[in-house]
Amino acid sequence: MAKYSDIKGFTVQTLSSDTVASQFVGGTWSSGGALNTARSGLTSNAVGTQTAGMASGGSVSPRQQNEQYNGSSWTEVGDLTSGHSFAGAFGTSTASILAGGEISTVLDTVEVWDGSSWTETTEINTARSSMGSYGSSYTAGAVVGGYSTTNTSLNENWNGSAWTELADLGTARHSLVGSGTGAASALAAGGGTSALTEEFTAPSDFNQIQEGQLFFNSTTNAFKETVQDVPTTAWASGANYPAPVYLISHFGTNTAALLAGGSINNPGGGPSQNAYTYDGASWSEIAELNSAHTEHGGFGRVTTGAVVGASLNEL
Repeated sequence: MAKYSDIKGFTVQTLSSDTVASQFVGGTWSSGGALNTARSGLTSNAVGTQTAGMASGGSVSPRQQNEQYNGSSWTEVGDLTSGHSFAGAFGTSTASILAGGEISTVLDTVEVWDGSSWTETTEINTARSSMGSYGSSYTAGAVVGGYSTTNTSLNENWNGSAWTELADLGTARHSLVGSGTGAASALAAGGGTSALTEEFTAPSDFNQIQEGQLFFNSTTNAFKETVQDVPTTAWASGANYPAPVYLISHFGTNTAALLAGGSINNPGGGPSQNAYTYDGASWSEIAELNSAHTEHGGFGRVTTGAVVGASLNEL
């Protein structure tokens, strides 16, 4: 009997825009009020918010020393694991992130401060220095712009464990100041000889991407489906199986596998009793099956498994 859905089809969701991985990925930059004076060398530390930020100072040498301010005086605290200059930073005095910078060459190094010591963590995607930065927490912030081999417009968001590229700046530049509480809203101002200010906002109303989702984009008038891209991979040669067989039983992993039985692919050949294990590099013959067989299934691990089919079941 035919099902109702086979006859009538099914309803496809209609959306006005494509789905995105998160609120922040859908964010964009727009122009804001220019600085009063065009300048560079601004601090790369995030201070303030998108609507109440600050631009000042800057680092000029690759030093490892750090100083902490308690409201009245400065105290030297734990050193960085390596010297940095022109790095981006965000967070608080007891929980912060320092990313990139340079020591002759530009860096992709990222260090996290826990209030007493620095520890290296996941690198930024693109090594660079003289970035702007923004964020209110060491688990929620970003670095933007900077200099790699040329000026860059890259904008990378940190979620506490990984860096994700968001929408680029409209104008690539270095030595800019970043301000804001996180990826939902931020400001990037100045840089080089520019007075340019750009504001980043992420829509609060967005469509969260879902694996395998089919939808109709009413703006572009197109049906779309979200799929998970398989990472770039490749096949590599391994050791040849010792015997010319097919329809063989098998189980295990690519570095701990067991194959048994099958049909011998030679004139006059028949079912086989042979069994072999694979360690990721070579095959080793082990005890034969009790009965020769072919076209059977297999399940389990190298040390605990079975081949089964018809009336035969061997453990």
